[in-house]
Amino acid sequence: MFIDFSTAFDSIDHHMLLTKMESKSEFSQETLNLLKWYLSSIHLRLEENMIHQNRGSPQGGVASPFLWLIYINDLLVELEELVGLDSTFAFADDLLLCCSSPIMALKVIRKIKAWCDKFKITLNEKKSAVLPLALRKSKKDDF
Repeated sequence: MFIDFSTAFDSIDHHMLLTKMESKSEFSQETLNLLKWYLSSIHLRLEENMIHQNRGSPQGGVASPFLWLIYINDLLVELEELVGLDSTFAFADDLLLCCSSPIMALKVIRKIKAWCDKFKITLNEKKSAVLPLALRKSKKDDF
Protein backbone atom coordinates (compact mmCIF):
# COMPACT_ATOMS: atom_id res chain seq x y z
CA MET A 1 0.00 0.00 0.00
CA PHE A 2 1.11 3.53 -0.74
CA ILE A 3 0.52 6.24 1.89
CA ASP A 4 0.79 9.96 1.21
CA PHE A 5 0.45 12.56 3.95
CA SER A 6 -1.14 15.90 2.98
CA THR A 7 1.20 18.85 3.49
CA ALA A 8 3.37 16.70 5.73
CA PHE A 9 6.24 19.16 6.15
CA ASP A 10 3.79 22.00 6.88
CA SER A 11 2.09 19.90 9.56
CA ILE A 12 5.07 19.19 11.82
CA ASP A 13 4.23 20.50 15.29
CA HIS A 14 7.42 22.13 16.60
CA HIS A 15 6.73 21.41 20.28
CA MET A 16 5.90 17.76 19.57
CA LEU A 17 8.98 17.35 17.36
CA LEU A 18 11.23 18.74 20.10
CA THR A 19 9.52 16.54 22.70
CA LYS A 20 10.13 13.48 20.54
CA MET A 21 13.78 14.43 20.02
CA GLU A 22 14.35 15.15 23.72
CA SER A 23 13.13 11.64 24.55
CA LYS A 24 15.86 10.14 22.36
CA SER A 25 19.39 9.86 23.70
CA GLU A 26 20.81 10.15 20.16
CA PHE A 27 20.36 13.94 20.13
CA SER A 28 22.76 16.12 22.08
CA GLN A 29 21.68 19.30 23.83
CA GLU A 30 23.61 21.28 21.22
CA THR A 31 21.61 19.63 18.44
CA LEU A 32 18.35 20.36 20.25
CA ASN A 33 19.35 23.99 20.80
CA LEU A 34 20.24 24.37 17.11
CA LEU A 35 16.88 22.90 16.11
CA LYS A 36 15.02 25.19 18.53
CA TRP A 37 16.79 28.16 16.95
CA TYR A 38 15.99 26.88 13.43
CA LEU A 39 12.30 26.33 14.22
CA SER A 40 11.99 29.69 15.99
CA SER A 41 13.20 31.43 12.82
CA ILE A 42 10.24 30.18 10.75
CA HIS A 43 7.86 33.07 10.13
CA LEU A 44 4.94 33.75 7.86
CA ARG A 45 4.64 37.17 6.24
CA LEU A 46 1.10 38.55 6.09
CA GLU A 47 1.19 41.94 4.42
CA GLU A 48 3.50 43.95 6.68
CA ASN A 49 3.34 41.63 9.71
CA MET A 50 5.64 38.71 10.48
CA ILE A 51 3.89 35.90 12.37
CA HIS A 52 5.88 33.18 14.14
CA GLN A 53 4.84 29.68 13.08
CA ASN A 54 4.66 26.83 15.58
CA ARG A 55 4.01 24.25 12.84
CA GLY A 56 5.84 23.31 9.71
CA SER A 57 9.23 23.03 8.14
CA PRO A 58 10.11 24.89 4.94
CA GLN A 59 9.13 23.18 1.69
CA GLY A 60 12.33 22.52 -0.20
CA GLY A 61 14.41 22.91 2.94
CA VAL A 62 17.21 20.36 3.16
CA ALA A 63 16.29 19.59 6.78
CA SER A 64 12.56 19.06 6.13
CA PRO A 65 12.64 15.38 5.06
CA PHE A 66 14.94 14.57 7.99
CA LEU A 67 12.69 16.38 10.48
CA TRP A 68 9.63 14.60 9.04
CA LEU A 69 11.29 11.20 9.47
CA ILE A 70 12.10 12.03 13.09
CA TYR A 71 8.50 13.15 13.53
CA ILE A 72 7.03 9.88 12.20
CA ASN A 73 9.69 7.57 13.67
CA ASP A 74 7.36 6.36 16.44
CA LEU A 75 4.77 5.38 13.81
CA LEU A 76 7.42 3.54 11.80
CA VAL A 77 8.53 1.64 14.91
CA GLU A 78 4.93 0.67 15.71
CA LEU A 79 4.39 -0.51 12.13
CA GLU A 80 7.60 -2.56 12.15
CA GLU A 81 6.35 -4.39 15.27
CA LEU A 82 3.16 -5.60 13.57
CA VAL A 83 3.25 -9.29 12.75
CA GLY A 84 2.28 -9.78 9.12
CA LEU A 85 3.65 -6.46 7.91
CA ASP A 86 6.47 -7.61 5.69
CA SER A 87 8.21 -4.35 4.79
CA THR A 88 8.02 -0.63 5.48
CA PHE A 89 9.77 1.94 3.31
CA ALA A 90 9.75 5.65 4.08
CA PHE A 91 10.91 8.30 1.65
CA ALA A 92 10.34 11.97 2.47
CA ASP A 93 6.60 12.21 3.21
CA ASP A 94 5.56 8.92 1.55
CA LEU A 95 5.30 5.38 2.89
CA LEU A 96 5.27 2.08 1.05
CA LEU A 97 4.01 -0.85 3.14
CA CYS A 98 3.86 -4.51 2.15
CA CYS A 99 1.22 -6.49 4.02
CA SER A 100 0.75 -10.25 4.04
CA SER A 101 -3.07 -10.12 3.98
CA PRO A 102 -6.06 -7.80 3.57
CA ILE A 103 -6.72 -8.09 7.32
CA MET A 104 -3.17 -6.87 8.03
CA ALA A 105 -3.68 -4.00 5.58
CA LEU A 106 -6.77 -2.91 7.55
CA LYS A 107 -4.81 -3.06 10.84
CA VAL A 108 -2.06 -0.95 9.31
CA ILE A 109 -4.54 1.62 7.97
CA ARG A 110 -6.24 1.87 11.38
CA LYS A 111 -2.89 2.35 13.13
CA ILE A 112 -1.82 5.05 10.67
CA LYS A 113 -5.16 6.87 10.98
CA ALA A 114 -4.97 6.76 14.80
CA TRP A 115 -1.43 8.19 14.67
CA CYS A 116 -2.57 10.90 12.25
CA ASP A 117 -5.46 11.86 14.54
CA LYS A 118 -3.13 12.03 17.54
CA PHE A 119 -0.57 14.25 15.79
CA LYS A 120 -3.01 16.27 13.63
CA ILE A 121 -1.70 14.96 10.33
CA THR A 122 -3.98 14.45 7.34
CA LEU A 123 -3.77 11.50 4.99
CA ASN A 124 -4.02 12.36 1.33
CA GLU A 125 -6.58 9.72 0.41
CA LYS A 126 -6.48 10.65 -3.29
CA LYS A 127 -2.76 9.90 -3.48
CA SER A 128 -2.82 6.92 -1.09
CA ALA A 129 -3.71 3.50 -2.49
CA VAL A 130 -3.85 -0.19 -1.78
CA LEU A 131 -2.49 -2.36 -4.54
CA PRO A 132 -3.35 -6.05 -4.06
CA LEU A 133 -0.71 -8.42 -5.37
CA ALA A 134 -0.73 -12.20 -5.49
CA LEU A 135 1.80 -14.79 -6.51
CA ARG A 136 0.88 -16.64 -9.64
CA LYS A 137 1.21 -20.41 -9.63
CA SER A 138 4.02 -21.24 -12.00
CA LYS A 139 3.59 -23.51 -14.98
CA LYS A 140 6.25 -25.89 -16.20
CA ASP A 141 6.78 -23.73 -19.30
CA ASP A 142 7.48 -20.55 -17.29
CA PHE A 143 11.13 -19.60 -16.97
